[in-house]
Amino acid sequence: MSWKRTLRAIGFCILFVLLVAYLAYAVINFREGNPQEVCADVAITLRGGSGFMEEEDIVELLTQAELYPRGWAMNAIRTRDIEQALLRHGMVRRAVCYKAGNPTDVNEGSLCIDVTLRRPVLHVLPDQGAPYYVDDEGVCIPSVPRRRKLPTATGAIDTEFATGLLADFALCIAEDPFWSDMVVQVHVERDRRQRTVVRLVPRRGSQTILLGPLDGYEKKLRRMRVFYDKAIPQVGWTRYKQFNLEFDNQVVCEK
Repeated sequence: MSWKRTLRAIGFCILFVLLVAYLAYAVINFREGNPQEVCADVAITLRGGSGFMEEEDIVELLTQAELYPRGWAMNAIRTRDIEQALLRHGMVRRAVCYKAGNPTDVNEGSLCIDVTLRRPVLHVLPDQGAPYYVDDEGVCIPSVPRRRKLPTATGAIDTEFATGLLADFALCIAEDPFWSDMVVQVHVERDRRQRTVVRLVPRRGSQTILLGPLDGYEKKLRRMRVFYDKAIPQVGWTRYKQFNLEFDNQVVCEK
């Protein structure tokens, strides 16, 4: 019957696709090639990271792990080991490693390493515990090879708060040109009612900005931005010591 022939054809197509996929995987991961072929080049591609990690940091990481393959026989390189070594670093989100031949010289090959990096948005300096970074997905990064300008978060911060609501807030700051330039420090403390509240230290002026609890932080930031645009040019930066945004539709200024 025609439906049997159709099913048989579909089955053959599926088997063919699986065979092609396996052959491609085998070529990438198990290619032996010429036993005299040597890795003459390591091509590293970095994606993202905002400058917190550079190509030379990848080279150093693999060198320390005794996995940097330049000069190795191509058939001695284990791409999976290199990928796993890279993924153990907190800054690395994804790593793909594969071998490539040299069409002009059968004795030379190359290794291609494609690395997608995390994007730190906050440097956390908690009252208790070691410092760390938080990325745009709320993932903790113990350290970064290269420091770049980021807001610091200080005070009574636990990991759950840092990787949750505080990470969302930090991403909001990072993606807003005005606030990313303005906010230097995010201080977390407990108020008299034992609530977790947040105070911002801006780059300009000597005052602080009390957000209160982070709930509704987007509306609070919009309200403060309007105040900066309309009121600060009239009253100046030095007249007040604190702006309080805890109350709806208000900016309470304290001298």
